[in-house]
Amino acid sequence: MANTTPTGSTPAGTGSTPATPKPAPSDKNVSSVKDFQKNVTELDREKFNQAQAALASAQALLNKFADIARDPKGAAIAAAQKAASDAIKNSPLYKQLNNVLNNIELGNLKNLLGLDKIKDLAKSLNVVIPPIRFPVTNENLDKIIGIAKQLKELEAQLRAFAIAGNTGLPAALTDAAFRNMMNDIKDIMATSRDNVEALKRLEDAGYKIISDPPGTIFEDAAGNKIVDFSNGLGPIGTSLGLLADLNKAWEDVKGRITAPMSNNQTLAMASFSNHVGAENFLNSDVLIALNELAYAEVPRLLMGWVMGSPPGGVGAAVFRQDYYDRRLYEAELFQTPDEVDVSPPDGVNPGELTFAQLAAILELRRTSYIEQKIREFGSR
Repeated sequence: MANTTPTGSTPAGTGSTPATPKPAPSDKNVSSVKDFQKNVTELDREKFNQAQAALASAQALLNKFADIARDPKGAAIAAAQKAASDAIKNSPLYKQLNNVLNNIELGNLKNLLGLDKIKDLAKSLNVVIPPIRFPVTNENLDKIIGIAKQLKELEAQLRAFAIAGNTGLPAALTDAAFRNMMNDIKDIMATSRDNVEALKRLEDAGYKIISDPPGTIFEDAAGNKIVDFSNGLGPIGTSLGLLADLNKAWEDVKGRITAPMSNNQTLAMASFSNHVGAENFLNSDVLIALNELAYAEVPRLLMGWVMGSPPGGVGAAVFRQDYYDRRLYEAELFQTPDEVDVSPPDGVNPGELTFAQLAAILELRRTSYIEQKIREFGSR
């Protein structure tokens, strides 16, 4: 349904130099600056300037402790938190706009896969994170493929993953429907003279075969899909896996969201949940602010979630520039009205942009949109 909601902002973010592509971590160990200060301070929901002062005080205590203890690890933690604190202070600002058309609905009723811009979010992630065609082990010792898709042990062993047709969610290969599919495919392939005969028999058995070089996708009459990456994961399989993971990240948290949300706000929260994990999302200050309808605080609070494992996955949490860039993109997306184009630029190859650059693109488009509204209606 169409309505108006307070969206739009003047951001304060800059681009960054892309790093050499490497396997993306599962990122469920992303943590908030607040996690290190649970016994020191709690963000005041009504006065953000008080929260900043409390955060600075907490930083001072941590730095003092590090100095007194002469602990290099403690000093590193304090320095990382200082960088994260600066990230919050430099986060996008939020301003209300009048005469803005958004598709407003309660968050717990939003169907992510039904949003017309869900593919724009997937494309945006794809131009930042180069897809991985064969399973690799990341710094957290997880098996991943595609766009940071974490594989279960059986999926990695069988070189396939499943997506349920009725929900669009990741499914277990051990479920009856997928066991039957795999048995049918295996039997037909084993007893056919050649691939031509095998494909004909599979189609006769009610299966749709989707060519996705170098991979293959099998789909039954109910829409259940098995993505076979024995020879590598193709672009369609990459997209299907990402959309299923984003959908699961949203479905895992949306039941706790009571606030009305626009479509772009929904996309931003789905991306955030996908990156930090459902448990972190559900225990975050971001969700608290959202449910309190404190939309203006959400972009700033997102910027607190910039701490993660250091490169290599071993050691105390540190400030991560790549996490900061993704939070900046999500904060900008959250503030962007639904009427604004949020797709990445045409002709960009996977891995060619950073999240900070995407955030800057969104800011430029939103600025142009705001100026147009001012010309049309004369005020913000």
